[in-house]
Amino acid sequence: MSLLPLLLVFIGKPAIGKTTLIRHVFPGAEVIDVKPFVRSYRVQGHVPEIDTARGYEDMYNYISSLKGPCILELGTGHAEMNTLKLRGASDRFHVVAIFCEASEETCKRRLDERGDPYDHEAMLSRIARVFPAEHIGLFSKYKVEYFKMNMEGSLTDSANILTQVLTTHGYHHF
Repeated sequence: MSLLPLLLVFIGKPAIGKTTLIRHVFPGAEVIDVKPFVRSYRVQGHVPEIDTARGYEDMYNYISSLKGPCILELGTGHAEMNTLKLRGASDRFHVVAIFCEASEETCKRRLDERGDPYDHEAMLSRIARVFPAEHIGLFSKYKVEYFKMNMEGSLTDSANILTQVLTTHGYHHF
């Protein structure tokens, strides 16, 4: 078990339930979500894809200033950049990623249920991305620890599985 603070990274498609799960398992914990960093580059309601990398860079600069354990929430884009940045953070944090998986249909249903006010077509495009095959390859190549988590079940089931995985591997709540 590492003496470094834990950086727990949840990666998954939009509307998969990352935020809901994090709030349930870690109530009151500070969660760093990439969305506000990326959306700061919004132009006429959209963020040009080229500018999303700038938002990610801002987020990683912020994370580099932190001293204690933290939770990070990411989408599935920019797999290689995120893997390399997380690998780079391993000198300050013990990085553990949770790849949150669910079917495209489940994500679309959850997106419709929550009535997300952002660009619906862009969200559907992100939901259609293939995940986590590329991430698994990159995280394995760069030796960044990860676990896969099926998010199809109930929130209680997902929370229990997450808690069991973290406890089994010696990671404690924040």
